[in-house]
Amino acid sequence: MKTKEKKDEFKIRIAGVEIGKYSYSMTCDKEFFEISELSDLQDGCLNLQVEMDKSEKMLDLKFHFQGEVEALCDRCLDPVRFEMDFSEHLVVNLVPEVEDDFENDDNIWMVDENIYELDLFHFVYEILPCPITAIFFPVNESIWEHQKLIFSSVIGYGIIDYI
Repeated sequence: MKTKEKKDEFKIRIAGVEIGKYSYSMTCDKEFFEISELSDLQDGCLNLQVEMDKSEKMLDLKFHFQGEVEALCDRCLDPVRFEMDFSEHLVVNLVPEVEDDFENDDNIWMVDENIYELDLFHFVYEILPCPITAIFFPVNESIWEHQKLIFSSVIGYGIIDYI
């Protein structure tokens, strides 16, 4: 699939959509991770369910991610698979005109009420948890292995400082 086609999967049409609740399904797969250039994430398959509640001047979007991703362990450089199951929330205010100096918050956006579609690609890859947490919450290794790396440097510094 081409890059543009993959990115288009994360666009939700909002122009002409009636007030009400809608559901969308998307997939974050290897191609998604390559396009988004998430250097820490190598591969995976995350199923994304988006529930949209549209009112006259607001979109309330609830995201549910479920699946697994693959990253390289910082310590041994072996691929490590992470199970993921988490939810996120995004509120989109539809306004007549967005001020030039306005910056969207992480979970609150303001967009022009006349836009045709909402592009969620950037929001999705920004919200994915960073696999660096594997240092503190390892998946395939004991916690002791990673704690040794942290504590050995502290002990080494303490010995050097004492001498």
